[in-house]
Amino acid sequence: MEKVTKYAAGEMLCAGCKQPLPAVETWPGRIKIYCERAECQSVAKSHPTRRYIGEGEVKCQGRGCDNYVPAGSYDRRHINFVCCGRCWSSRQVQKAMGDKLVTCGCGCGKQFLSGKAVRKNYFLNREHAGRFRTEEALQRCGPHLPLVREYLDGFCILHYSRSSRGTALTSLVAFCEFLNERGIITMTGASVTPKTITEYLIWGRGNERNQVAHSQSSLRMFFDWQIAEERRLLPNPVIPSIHGIHRQPSEPRPLSDDELRFAWEMLDRRGNARVSLAVAIGEESGLRISEIANVRVEDVDLVKQRITVRLPTKGKKSRWVPYGEKTRVCLEAWLKERDPHCGHNNLLCGKFGQPSTAQSLRDELNAILTKRGSTYHNGHKTNPDGFDKWSTHQLRHTMTSKLANGGANAATLKAIGGWGSDKAMNAYIKVDESIVHRGYESAMKRFKEERAQKQPLQRVSLSDLAKQQKKAK
Repeated sequence: MEKVTKYAAGEMLCAGCKQPLPAVETWPGRIKIYCERAECQSVAKSHPTRRYIGEGEVKCQGRGCDNYVPAGSYDRRHINFVCCGRCWSSRQVQKAMGDKLVTCGCGCGKQFLSGKAVRKNYFLNREHAGRFRTEEALQRCGPHLPLVREYLDGFCILHYSRSSRGTALTSLVAFCEFLNERGIITMTGASVTPKTITEYLIWGRGNERNQVAHSQSSLRMFFDWQIAEERRLLPNPVIPSIHGIHRQPSEPRPLSDDELRFAWEMLDRRGNARVSLAVAIGEESGLRISEIANVRVEDVDLVKQRITVRLPTKGKKSRWVPYGEKTRVCLEAWLKERDPHCGHNNLLCGKFGQPSTAQSLRDELNAILTKRGSTYHNGHKTNPDGFDKWSTHQLRHTMTSKLANGGANAATLKAIGGWGSDKAMNAYIKVDESIVHRGYESAMKRFKEERAQKQPLQRVSLSDLAKQQKKAK
């Protein structure tokens, strides 16, 4: 047992008399609870392998807490004594942080305690780490840095989402690196022409820079901005009909029943309630991993069994999605573990109480479900078994394909998945082979039956037709 577990009244039994207990929570070292009956208290105090702590004997070791440990039976080997589950979580955070004072590497000047890991740079959180990497990438722009920074800090913030700003940054940095290699120091004059863009695309393919092939949209918008603000007087050098690269449509990638069964076996062996809930929501409701991380406690309707998907979303529209029995079971298990005093209302949170993010969920799912796990240790794979690669987005393909093969119409699928067009939705649907065969056989049989019921047409020559007409007169 590694986490705080909350039990409602009657869910946990007394370790002595086996009678139901009132609402209680347990944590490592305090997993056996005795009721107030004298017989049970006597058993708790005389247990040969456990330690009994009386009321007001031991002070809580939680950060900033002046309470005392609740009276009861504790593991004799236990050394971290706290008064409640919240203080237990706080104590674990304190132990993980360590006692080494470091300064954030992003340049903000904030200091914090770090753990035992030795790193070149320490960051307060993911946001500060991202800020550092952004500045590191921008330095590769060279003489184009002022113009690129003004574009990213102005136009992009007003018109792009956070993920789209990252795409624009990556595209512009790669383009600036190309211009620096060619000795081009300005983008506003005649030095950048359609030929320059063509050479850039060839340069990207030769240097295996995959993002270059799909950066023409970001570059075109960047030059449109220069032209609109009269920084560039020449036409836009990015010409879609010449520089556009058509992507091959992606095939649907649903998981098979065996793959799903294997994933849940690994979740049972190596996972936890938090990641199990995330996978269940992805499988039954088809949410993207960013949407799963963004779900709040109040977004879950336990009565109607549905989840409200709030903005921001890829389709820029909020919606609600139903969920099934698997999600309901995982949700109940997770809500028992989730600390209601964690300081936020995100449904999913990490082991130290911090809100889960899309990236933290990806990291944890890879550590559990893939052979590689979280990291390589001395060249050996962390996990003995697992997927070669895991993508939570495949659960969205799985949900859509199951609903489509089960007979759901297009309107239902688009409402649940949040797609705005049939073309986008169809990229997620893989029709089952048995359904294709049944449909083919049924259509052919129906065609033959209809054809057999029709009277065959009689061929009549022109002379016979003329004779028949004369007789009719």
